[in-house]
Amino acid sequence: MTKRVLIHLLAAFLLLTGCGFFGDSEETPEPRPRMPARGVWNDNVFTNEYLGLQFEMPSDWTASTDLDVRALSDADIFGTIASSPDSNTSVHILFRRLNVLILGMNESDYMASVAEQAGVSFEPHGMRRIGRYNWHSYQTVAGGNHYGHYFINIDNGFVRVISLLYNDQSKSLEELLDMFSPL
Repeated sequence: MTKRVLIHLLAAFLLLTGCGFFGDSEETPEPRPRMPARGVWNDNVFTNEYLGLQFEMPSDWTASTDLDVRALSDADIFGTIASSPDSNTSVHILFRRLNVLILGMNESDYMASVAEQAGVSFEPHGMRRIGRYNWHSYQTVAGGNHYGHYFINIDNGFVRVISLLYNDQSKSLEELLDMFSPL
């Protein structure tokens, strides 16, 4: 299995685990929609009012269609995927409704559960503000110079994930994060 496939499978696994956990995270007190809503693409800019962010994809990247996103997931997941076909770099913005089996699960507990199920380790990297929310940040290395950086936020029965998959020859983590701006 190639490293690129492994990273993409890890990103999908992270979202599809269906751990059945529910929790709360730190957020701003400003009014916001409570249910995830799809964002929209306009030219090379993805805007998501629910997350309070925009993602401007480079002109040589490709945005996945809704059908592509749905093929990777199930009906409870909404979001987008944008990728660079030449550098094995991609950005995933996805949501998953969680089953309310265990109350009080936080992002750290969720990632520990995912790590156990996937057989990988995630290194925590503190918090990062992207758009309207503060996100818990985790990184993993999927062989050599392939990295996955995951921003996790759990609220109102949904896990929200922004995953950045990149390597030593692609844009750096900070360059990828610079493609995001608040609304």
